[in-house]
Amino acid sequence: MTSRVATVIRCADRARLVYATVESVLRQTATGGEVVLVTDETMPAAALDWLESFARARGLAVARAPSAKPGAVRNAGLHATRAPFVMCLDAGDLIERRSHELMQAALEKHPDIAIATSWISMVGIGVAPATIAPEGADLTALLGSTDAIHEASLFRRADWNAAGGFDESLTALDAYDFWLRVLAGGRHAVVIGAPLLIRPRRDDSLYRRGLEHELRLEAIHQIAQKHATLFARDPAGMLEAREHALRRLGDDYKRMLARRDAAASDLESLKVRAGELARSVTDAGANAVDLGDFDRTTPISRDWGYERGRPIDRHYIEAFLEAHAADVRGVVLEVQEGDYTRQFGADRVTRSDVLDLDAANSRATIVSDLRSASIVPAATYDCVIVTQTLHVIDDMRSAIAECARMLKPGGVLLATLPCASRVCIEYGYDGDFWRVTEAGARRLFAEVFPLDQIEVTSYGNVLVNTAFLYGLACEELSASSFAEADPYFPLLVGVRAGKGSSPA
Repeated sequence: MTSRVATVIRCADRARLVYATVESVLRQTATGGEVVLVTDETMPAAALDWLESFARARGLAVARAPSAKPGAVRNAGLHATRAPFVMCLDAGDLIERRSHELMQAALEKHPDIAIATSWISMVGIGVAPATIAPEGADLTALLGSTDAIHEASLFRRADWNAAGGFDESLTALDAYDFWLRVLAGGRHAVVIGAPLLIRPRRDDSLYRRGLEHELRLEAIHQIAQKHATLFARDPAGMLEAREHALRRLGDDYKRMLARRDAAASDLESLKVRAGELARSVTDAGANAVDLGDFDRTTPISRDWGYERGRPIDRHYIEAFLEAHAADVRGVVLEVQEGDYTRQFGADRVTRSDVLDLDAANSRATIVSDLRSASIVPAATYDCVIVTQTLHVIDDMRSAIAECARMLKPGGVLLATLPCASRVCIEYGYDGDFWRVTEAGARRLFAEVFPLDQIEVTSYGNVLVNTAFLYGLACEELSASSFAEADPYFPLLVGVRAGKGSSPA
C-alpha cells in the first residue's frame, strides 16, 4: 500500500530519541508517506545541526514551531505537509510496522470516521509488556477519560482544518482537546484492536512530560472551561465511564497482589527445598562446592565495581588499546569523552574530537548521532575509538558503517564490545541491546570493512566473568587471573578494523 500519511514528530529537547522514532516510521508497510521533524526553542543549536543533517540524509522535512507548547508544534508540522491523513508522534514513540496501513485503510473505508486510534503496548525492562486497550472511542468515552484516544492516532487533515487546528495555548492535553472538538461536531472514531503504538517506559519520554501534575492540571482547567456545555451534557455517563475505569484498575491491582503473594510463597518453598538438598549432600559425604561470598543472588556491587576500585572490563579495554596504541594518531574521534585518545595517543594525535548527541556534554566537540553522522564529512579521521558503546545502539550496523565512512583511507577503527555484562537498565528500556561473540563481531564488521583488515581478539575467562558480574574490582583479583583467555568464556572482544588503502 502507498502511504497517504504525513507523520509529524515533535522533537523538543529529545534529539537522542528521534532516530528510533524515525526508523519505526520508515519501516512501515505502507511506504512513501511524508515525515516532518518539528523543532522548537528547547532544542540546543548544536543538536539542531545534527537533526537537519539527519533529515537531509533521509529526505525528511524539518519545521520550526513558534513555541514549545505541543499544539503549536503539531500545527507547525501539519502546515509543512500535505497528505490527507496525519499522525503526530513524540520523539521516543514507536509504531508497529502495520500502523499506517491499518489506520489508513480504516479511514479510507469509512468517510464518516475522522480518527483511527489503537491499543498501546507499554514496554520496559524487567516487566512484561502491558497492553492498554480503550473501553471505547466515542464522545461519551472521551468525556469520561482523557486517555480514551491516544495522541498518536491517525486523523484527517480536513477535520483539522475544520476544527481550526490544535489549541496552541494548552500546556498539555492539546490532542484530547482536539479529539473533543472533532467528535462533538458529529464525527466518529474507530479503535484498531492491536497495539500499534509502542511506548517504552522511560523517565525522559515526552509523553511523560504531558503527565506532569501542574501542566496537566492547568490544561484540564482550561479544557473544562472551554467545553463546559459539553461536560455538563451527560454528567452521569461521564461518572459511569470513570467508575468503570477505576474498577478495572482495582481488579488489575488485586491480581498483581495475588501474583506477588504466590511468588513469595514459591520462593520460601524453594529456599526450604534448597536447604534440604544441601543437607542431603553433606549427609552423603559428597564434596560440595563452597560458594563463599558468591553464595548470593544479588551482586556485591551494582556499579560495575567502581565503588570498589577499577572495573574489571577496563583492564581488557585498556590492554586492547595499549596493543594498538600506534593506531591512535593524527585526527582522532572518540565517543562521549576523549580520555583514551589522550592516554594512548600522546603526541601522535594532531586533533582530538569527541562525538555525543547530548548537547549538554561540555566535552563534546561534535553533537551528532553515531548512527547517522552526516554532519561529519567522509574521510575525516585517521582513527575512531568506540569502547563499550556499540552494544547500547539499536542500529549497530549503521553505527559501524558511519565509523567506516568517517575514516580516511588507511584509517583504523578500534572498538570493544561486551560478551558478558550486566544490563544498563539505567539507560532505559531501549538503552542496552546486544552482546556479541568473536564470530558475531567478525561478521558484523566484515559487512563494512575488508575481512583481511579485521582483527578480533577475545579477552577473559570464567573467573573474571564471575567477578565482573558480581561487581568486584581489578584490585581484588591477582594479575594471573587476567592472563588466561578462555574461548569458552570471553568477557569482551576488541576489534581493530582498517579501512584499507582506498575508500570503502
